[in-house]
Amino acid sequence: IIHVDAAGRIQFANPKAEEVLRLSKSEISNRVYNDPQWQITDFEGHPFPDEELPFVQVRKSLRPVFDVRHAIRHKDGSSTFLSINAAPLFDRDKAFNGMVATIEDVTQIHLARRELRRKASEVEQLSEISIPLVLISRNFEILRANNAFCRALQVRKDDIVGKMCHEIWQGPRCKTDNCLLKLALAAKEPDSYEVQRELPDKTRKDLLVQAKPYRDEAGNITGIVETFTDISKEKQSTEQ
Repeated sequence: IIHVDAAGRIQFANPKAEEVLRLSKSEISNRVYNDPQWQITDFEGHPFPDEELPFVQVRKSLRPVFDVRHAIRHKDGSSTFLSINAAPLFDRDKAFNGMVATIEDVTQIHLARRELRRKASEVEQLSEISIPLVLISRNFEILRANNAFCRALQVRKDDIVGKMCHEIWQGPRCKTDNCLLKLALAAKEPDSYEVQRELPDKTRKDLLVQAKPYRDEAGNITGIVETFTDISKEKQSTEQ
């Protein structure tokens, strides 16, 4: 909680505000609501308009504002993302006399949402890749399959995601030491192999199966990405 006087100077900040703003009581009390040292930006890092700051909105409308979101940058270069509710204060003559505001640190929530948006973007891009591929966890669970895979193998995404890969297709290497996932987890470079599959429409396809390790941000292998290339025409040409 902070109290700002009619001139925009911070008069009071409780201990939680000091913690969120990373300033001592004396440092906060020497600042105005839009002090350049705050380096105020929106959540994307763009300059935040002064007229949209809580103090200016409250002073102009004489009404409370809710969930005004902006970020401040600290001396170490890090940012804190804030959600601010503010209400006007009045003197005995009902003239504007400052505001009181609550400041909530929503940094973790914002970063989590941004990560979810990034993941969603990855999933969307993965779905549109023209090469059939699936993402398999280190526990053999199919985490994702793109549209090209579903078309090529004539399966529905909802029918395979969440299932074990060896439940959906039984390849010659399934449940052996030459399983591409086992090779990746053993820090061995997964090779490729050819397999022929009969599809639901009774046609047959010759497929080249390849895999690459899938890693998290720390570099740990969390599974593999398998790709399936239709080499039926090449096989036929070779046989001819």
